Amino acid sequence: MSSEAFSQMVDTYLSNNTQLDRNERGAITQWAAALSGSAVGGVIGGTTGAQSGAAVSLDAERYNRQLHPDEVARIKQLSGGDKEKEARLKAAACALVKCSAEFTVGSADYVKAQALEQLGNSDAYATDRAQLASQSGSQLVYAMGSYANANLPMFGYSISDQTGDALSRYGVGTRIGGLVQTTEGEFQALGGMAMCTTGVACLAGSYLAASGIDTAYAGANSFLSGISHKTSGAYLLEGLGVSPAYSEAIYGFSQMGAAGFGVWNGLRGEAIAATGSVPGTNDILSTPLGQRPDPAAYMTPEYISQDLALFDEGATKFMTETNFNKYGIGQIDGTSFVLAKTEVDMLMKNANGDPARLEQSLGLPSGFFSTGNVVRVDIPSPGDFNLRMPSGNEAGANGFWIPGGKLPNNNAEAIIDAGSILPSNYTISPVKFK
Repeated sequence: MSSEAFSQMVDTYLSNNTQLDRNERGAITQWAAALSGSAVGGVIGGTTGAQSGAAVSLDAERYNRQLHPDEVARIKQLSGGDKEKEARLKAAACALVKCSAEFTVGSADYVKAQALEQLGNSDAYATDRAQLASQSGSQLVYAMGSYANANLPMFGYSISDQTGDALSRYGVGTRIGGLVQTTEGEFQALGGMAMCTTGVACLAGSYLAASGIDTAYAGANSFLSGISHKTSGAYLLEGLGVSPAYSEAIYGFSQMGAAGFGVWNGLRGEAIAATGSVPGTNDILSTPLGQRPDPAAYMTPEYISQDLALFDEGATKFMTETNFNKYGIGQIDGTSFVLAKTEVDMLMKNANGDPARLEQSLGLPSGFFSTGNVVRVDIPSPGDFNLRMPSGNEAGANGFWIPGGKLPNNNAEAIIDAGSILPSNYTISPVKFK
């Protein structure tokens, strides 16, 4: 058939089907241009032959997704290298396998596929449809517990095809995936908020929570519409130049990194709490005084917060009355090591009047209490004086100091700024043993 005759046939078809809307008529015109070897509506560039070949490929791969590889091969065999004949047979095949049935009604893909299907269903393609409907081929089938070859009709529309199209048309797979994505995003957001306490952990937790909400929102849209929706994070990355093919993956990896940091941070806190020691203790102790790292660099915010919470009922320190009268409660740098009042009360009770036992519990030199010149200083509100974990850089850090805010006996210790403390901020009492 010549291009002129084919174009006349398409014009007649469009004239006789006035119910087609503008999108459907445009799609048919575009397919007709591909079939006749002319340019495809200015969308596909190149020579006329290349345009026709590209259109045929688009036809086969996008709108004839139900065609078995044997059926595609049969069309090529029947067309004998004639691209126009091959395109006609593929349009007829689209009609036979109902290629528009998998798409959501009204979608752009549905409009294009339906236009091709209607064209393939027209009277002008009756011979092409009949030729394909008469084809059969050998297929491997399972029956009576074994596989065997059987000669079966080709270009059909089976129950399994109908089921698959229904699932695709209503976006069942996409909706299920969207529901799963929504759930995952919600859990991620909750996990991120749980991570957020202070410092770097809060930054990572905030990002994880925000990206989790973004993921859940995109999943909810996919679930409701049946159409896959990208996350805002992916669109942001694309705006920065990331390829759309990789934007979601990169966004996902960034979330995995934040989650991994949260897991590591949590495990580190559990290790410190379980062992009472800080990883890298020897390295910290071997670092010269004044150059030791901030505790936040090797302890989790959760651990620091829990340890300092032991001082909510007050802080206590022991010192000789002579030093108290001469220097006050602070060291030369204005800091002061303090113990948790509740723990001191318990230790004194357990010592049962034995000064040696109390010295051992507090890690104090032997005979410290035997001078009879020791006072106890209680600070009711240590949080008012910059209560914090000791770094080991303080003037009062001696050879018994260890990282982690703990004494050798695992009782808590902390640091306050004593330079600004007033006598009204603490009480002092002599330590006496029976």
